[in-house]
Amino acid sequence: MLKRKVLETMLNGTRDQRVYVCEKAPEYFVAYYFLHYLTHPFAPFHKDFIKDFQGLMDGSLEEVAWVTFRESAKTAFTKMLMCWAIVYKKKRYMNWDSYDKVNAESALVDVANELATNKRLKADFGNLYDSRNAVITEENEIKKPKRIGLFVTTNGVRVEAFSTGQSTRGRLYRNVRPDFFVLDDIENAQTKDSPTITAKTIAHIRELQGGLGGGGNVLYLGNYISDTGVMEFLINGDDKTKGLTDKDRCVVRNLPVMDRKTNTINWPGKYVRTDKEARVINKDIEEPWLRVISLEAKERMLGERAFRTEMMNEPEPAEGYFFDREKVKRDLDTLVQQPIELVGGARRYARYNASHAYTGGQDTAEGVGSDASAEVYIDVTRKPNLVVSCFSDNEMQPGVFGAQIVKHAKHWGEAFVVPEDNGPGYGTVNAIIEREYTNVYTRVTKNKVTNEDMKVYGFRTTFQTKYDVADAFRKAYEDGDLEIRDKALLTEMYLFKNADMRIMKADPLITRHFDLLRAAFLAYEGKKYAESEDSRDTKYKAPKREPYKRV
Repeated sequence: MLKRKVLETMLNGTRDQRVYVCEKAPEYFVAYYFLHYLTHPFAPFHKDFIKDFQGLMDGSLEEVAWVTFRESAKTAFTKMLMCWAIVYKKKRYMNWDSYDKVNAESALVDVANELATNKRLKADFGNLYDSRNAVITEENEIKKPKRIGLFVTTNGVRVEAFSTGQSTRGRLYRNVRPDFFVLDDIENAQTKDSPTITAKTIAHIRELQGGLGGGGNVLYLGNYISDTGVMEFLINGDDKTKGLTDKDRCVVRNLPVMDRKTNTINWPGKYVRTDKEARVINKDIEEPWLRVISLEAKERMLGERAFRTEMMNEPEPAEGYFFDREKVKRDLDTLVQQPIELVGGARRYARYNASHAYTGGQDTAEGVGSDASAEVYIDVTRKPNLVVSCFSDNEMQPGVFGAQIVKHAKHWGEAFVVPEDNGPGYGTVNAIIEREYTNVYTRVTKNKVTNEDMKVYGFRTTFQTKYDVADAFRKAYEDGDLEIRDKALLTEMYLFKNADMRIMKADPLITRHFDLLRAAFLAYEGKKYAESEDSRDTKYKAPKREPYKRV
């Protein structure tokens, strides 16, 4: 990575020679000015880091993601290379955004202190930062503040810390918008279990990407710890947005500490496979920070789960997911079929059989383009039961959805339907009843005025009922009593996590709403009533209600 002759020039040449070489080849800037950072030889991918950073500074790259293992030095290289960008004034207004602003402020402390106290940097580039604001030096010991929210260097570069909860809009330094962003600590053990936090971080990234002006660039730092999280969004995108792997002028470095297929360690100067190898190499190395690290020991220290996610870039193991992912993956590979017909957006996988009973479940959205209104039908007579139809639409209004449910239910032999009555589902149920379709799930509730029992159409979702219907569906599927051929439904099942069960209301920020799956839960709940003679309550007529209005 480094050439001896150039290193000799760095050590023995003039200041102007060093400054020239380091601007053209930042690896020498790192090696000369930051020797105290370098406890182990460079890894091959560190050269890629430097190349990527140069591309961000010269505009040949727009976005870069270093999704690399813990302790790969991605944050250290970012800080060193930010110093390089500052001294050569490659950018004017740099932002460091983290989920927790404290972490961003701590990163700025390290950058500021290098500018203030690094003797080689100061000798060649002068006092770029007023050290009185950052450090007190006593007998070579540095006392530094824990946090710095922003600073402006003497050559006119502003560096500022933010949280991902703060909008990127309105950020301005004189007449300059942020022209370089670092997003670090945007997915961690705390955020990965919260779909809401994940959604808000993704919304922050969307806003940032949408506001990038000419010359604006982004560097993302993180571990690949969840396949439904922020890094998954960055790498592969979602239904609305391309991932960085499919965009021009973008790079993703998805790098584990070791390639499992080849057993190749990606930083051989720092890691070895076994404790035995480490003991042999470390026996004559006195300083602990210079010793190589055994991956066996690392896995013992972190635990298998954290080792897989943080060191091997293998997303969260199956414990965090609701379904048996191996079975779902197997069905995705072997059972998925093209629908035998597509009617009005409904994907049908079987033809109507008059001797069979069918149920339908419906999850209603507001029809404003975020989450979708979804409908699933199941043949509950066939063994195993079969999902025969799936439909979803993110623009259909609740009343129109109700009319469509009646049409589909009649196709499936006056199927017993279980529409959700929460929120916009109220309008859908109204539309069903107005068309005098009564083979509908009813529940008993208390009249608030008379305190008498009364029947009400529609399924009311609560935390308890949600878990009950989901568990029944999961058991039937995993016991082999329910067959699914629809790719979209199986994909939702594959990605559905235990944490998603806790979400009661649709959030427009969340990119995955699992609408088909929630409809499927309700469709299977209808099996209890579909074959019962009492399931059709033709004598009961629901009281007239006010039409659903979207606020």
